[in-house]
Amino acid sequence: MIKKVINLITGLFKFSWLKKIKFKWSWFKKLFGWIKSILKETLAQTFTLLGFFIAWLTLTGTAKDIVGIAIIISISLWLLTIGFRD
Repeated sequence: MIKKVINLITGLFKFSWLKKIKFKWSWFKKLFGWIKSILKETLAQTFTLLGFFIAWLTLTGTAKDIVGIAIIISISLWLLTIGFRD
């Protein structure tokens, strides 16, 4: 039973199930590369994001709402423009 579970998990990471789906691999490679760069950038900016979160926690009321929305928008724009910075 344990071997079956391990084989199932390792089979998912080998992406052999993707060969059955017919789509353009270039699109998948671009998406995977973009996700990889997002993770890399996010790990590089861990302390900055932690500082944003701590600053947001110290606020109250409307200021907390406005700053929270601003943080989400700025992080989204930052991640969407990774391709321009590379």
